[in-house]
Formats: sequence, structure tokens, C-alpha cells
Amino acid sequence: MRGAERGGVREAKEELGIDVASTAARAPFGAPSSVAVALFEGQILAGEPQPLHEVDAVGFFHPDAAPEIAFKSTWWALEQWALVQRDRRLRR
Repeated sequence: MRGAERGGVREAKEELGIDVASTAARAPFGAPSSVAVALFEGQILAGEPQPLHEVDAVGFFHPDAAPEIAFKSTWWALEQWALVQRDRRLRR
């Protein structure tokens, strides 16, 4: 596991209280801003996600039904991720 993936696993534990296995790094996504966003795909191994420390709320949402997200760079990254997912489905 690379350093960025280890960081994602560590952050999941520190901020959500869950143990995860990172299955794929989808990072970084370029955005038309000075912020880079890293997304990771993974599997929950243990624990129930709960908001800890810097997290206001936790939930599972379809990308088209996500709640308000504070940073446009995060929206851009999620839009790019959704395009990759659609492309994967079309190639099957």
C-alpha cells in the first residue's frame, strides 16, 4: 500500500472510527482551482461509520443525491469519479 492509501486508511479510522481496506486510489483529481482532491475506494472491514473530530455527519448517498458539499473542488472530483464509474459500466 502506498503512502497516500495509508493516509486514507488512517483518516478513515481517525475521522469515522472504521477500519478499511483501500482497494483503489482515485487520486488526485484535477479541478479548476488551486485545490487537489484525492478520492479512495475501499471496503469497511470493521466498525460503523460515525462522525468524529472534524466530521459533521456521515451517510451513504448516490452521487446524484448527495447533500450540500462545502467545497467546489470536492464536487468536481466527485463528478470526475462518477464519469469514470459510468465509463467502466459501459465497457463491460
